Amino acid sequence: MLSMFLVFMVGWAHEGISIEEEERKALLEIKASLVGISNSYDNLLPSWTADDRSSYCDWERISCNSTSSVGDNYKYVDGLSLGNLFSMEETDYYTYNDISINRRMMWPLNFSIFLHFKELRKLDLSYNSIGNTTRKIVGIEEAGESQPY
Repeated sequence: MLSMFLVFMVGWAHEGISIEEEERKALLEIKASLVGISNSYDNLLPSWTADDRSSYCDWERISCNSTSSVGDNYKYVDGLSLGNLFSMEETDYYTYNDISINRRMMWPLNFSIFLHFKELRKLDLSYNSIGNTTRKIVGIEEAGESQPY
């Protein structure tokens, strides 16, 4: 009986570690997708590091919740506030709208990356030039609304 309990606990702990690794890798992949267009933006998302000692729930633009539909006590990413990552001054407006510069600033975001976040409920991608067609992601609430879109 005790050995069965230990096997269960080890399996549960291993699952929590793999979920944490999966979410951390996905977040770092999102950051990596910004590298090509963020050369002029010093230190974009500086708290997002590969350092395993830091909790990504403490990173900027991320919210986590320990109340999950899975029923465990693990903290899952439930919100990503990635809107307006490339905030620009009004004086940059005309340069930004130049088609050649605008193409270079397209964020090549792979939307399937969000499938790694099992409890993601709020996602803000507003005011970014995203290179893919924006798609509806099932089960994620639009900012300010309580119904899925």
